[in-house]
Amino acid sequence: MQRNAEIEKNELEVKQAECIKVMNQISESYEKAAIKKQNCEKLEKELTTKQNEILSRKKKIEAELKDVKPLIEQAKQNVSNIKYQDMNEIKN
Repeated sequence: MQRNAEIEKNELEVKQAECIKVMNQISESYEKAAIKKQNCEKLEKELTTKQNEILSRKKKIEAELKDVKPLIEQAKQNVSNIKYQDMNEIKN
């Protein structure tokens, strides 16, 4: 009877050690997941900030293009109106 009790006690100790090991692994995994979550949240905030900066810059550039585009179109038209004969006269 005492021998059975000792065997069961040893088995219980082994099972407890296994449980502690598994609990430690779970805790470690949970901590790693929490760190990853914090990193993801930080990156998400940085991404949002950068997206807002890019959007603001894009709006400024589009506004500048809106002012410059008619000038470019006028310049194209003026260049296309230059006759070949006029260019030869300028060369000579």
